[in-house]
Amino acid sequence: MKQIVLLLLATLLLTGCSHRGRNDQIATIHARSMVCQSCADKVEKAVQKVKGVNEVNVDLKAKVVQVIYDPTMTAVPQIETAITNA
Repeated sequence: MKQIVLLLLATLLLTGCSHRGRNDQIATIHARSMVCQSCADKVEKAVQKVKGVNEVNVDLKAKVVQVIYDPTMTAVPQIETAITNA
């Protein structure tokens, strides 16, 4: 059983756990006004609602939002608007 779990873990690490598609792009957006965990949570939820966003990672300490998105469905300005309105 341990071998199966280790093999599964190794497979996930090698293949990645993201929802990235072949044409997805990564945007790193600075969110300097994000000052608390509540802000970070609101930003994450708002960006996740943008159609075409596949993955969101919010780093409160660095005040950075990294977004993996499908450029055929959305663009950075729409993601930035979601962050601003969060």
